[in-house]
Amino acid sequence: MTTSGSVLIVEDDMALRQGLRNTLEAAGFCPREASSGEEAFLALHHNQFETILLDINMHGIGGMEACRRIRQMYPLLPILMLTQYVMKKGIRSKLWMRGLTTISPSLSSFWS
Repeated sequence: MTTSGSVLIVEDDMALRQGLRNTLEAAGFCPREASSGEEAFLALHHNQFETILLDINMHGIGGMEACRRIRQMYPLLPILMLTQYVMKKGIRSKLWMRGLTTISPSLSSFWS
């Protein structure tokens, strides 16, 4: 059984992770945190989530590999991938192959 509004934040940058957590809590969500792909797998094993916010660039098991593995175990679980870096050419096809279903433009494009 999932908790309504349950979100797993997977981000290795502590400041970004805490900022996301604070923002989601203020909006009424129930976020949990993981600082790596490995921690995300443990959290998913012990809890159910409605969605995952997943950083692309992390140490250890990176976001793209974590996405692929999560998609295999939980094919219907929504995953929103985050990055603070510009996406290089070819990265989109790699994301599609790992189970990502939607790619949103960078937020910076809205202010350009």
